[in-house]
Amino acid sequence: IEQAQSSLADGGAGEAVLDDLLALLSDDEAEVRRGALVFAEEFGQLVPAVLPRLLPALRAMLGDSSAPVVKRCLLTCGGLLRPALSLVAAGGEALSGEQQALAACLSGLRSDAVEMPSSSALKDPVRTQAVKFCEALILACTPEPPSGEGSGVAGGGTTGGSTSLSEHRIPSLAIFGGETAEACARETLRRLTALLVDPPSPTVLCVAASSLALSIGRARPTTLPSVVQALTSCQARLLPDPADGVARIAIPAAGLANVQQALKL
Repeated sequence: IEQAQSSLADGGAGEAVLDDLLALLSDDEAEVRRGALVFAEEFGQLVPAVLPRLLPALRAMLGDSSAPVVKRCLLTCGGLLRPALSLVAAGGEALSGEQQALAACLSGLRSDAVEMPSSSALKDPVRTQAVKFCEALILACTPEPPSGEGSGVAGGGTTGGSTSLSEHRIPSLAIFGGETAEACARETLRRLTALLVDPPSPTVLCVAASSLALSIGRARPTTLPSVVQALTSCQARLLPDPADGVARIAIPAAGLANVQQALKL
C-alpha cells in the first residue's frame, strides 16, 4: 500500500497501481484487506478513471467474512459515490460501455446496501455504516438547494457555484434500474425513515435519527417533510400508548436516553 501511495505521488500509472490494489483487496488477511480499502477510497477519488474496475471489486467485498472489512468497505463505497456518479454523468446522454457497466454496478451496490441496515444477519457496526452509506447516496442524488438555502454538512457537498456540472446532472441520471438518481434517493430515504418506525436495534435507531435530523434534513430541505414526519412518529411510538400503557418501540432504559437525544437534535 505504501508503494502504491508513493507511485501515485510520483505520478505513477493508475492501472498499474490498480492491479496491485485489487490483489491486496483479495488478500487472505482481513487486516490487509481492510488497509487496502482505506487506500482504495483515496485512490478512487484521486483517479476516478479506475472506478469502473475498482467498484465491482468493492461491491463483492460487501459479502466479506470479516465484519470490520465489510464496515470499512461501506465507508469506502460511500466516499466513492460522488466520483463514480460524476463519471457516469460526464458521459451525457450516450454512455460508453464502460460507463454503462459502472452505472449497473452503482445500481447493484445501492440495492445491496439499502437492505443491510435492517438485516438480522448483521451486527450493529455494519448496519450503522450501511445507514451512513444510504445517507451519502441521498445527499449525492438529491438536488442541492439554491445558494443561501440549507446548510452544508460533511459529506453533503457544497451549495452554490463550486459544484461541478457533472454533479449537477447526477439527480437526473436514469441509472438505478431505469429510475432517476433523484427517485432512487427518495426510495432510499423512505427506507431510512422506516427504520425509525420499526428499528432493528436501539443503536441503528439512534444513528438513523441523527442522520436524518442532522445531515439529510439540514442539507436537503426538500426531504424535510418526510424527515419530520418520521421523527414525530418515532417520538410518539417511544411513549406509552394510552390504550395499554406499552410503548410501540421497546428500547432498553440504557439506550432510551440516547435515542431521545437524537430525536431532540
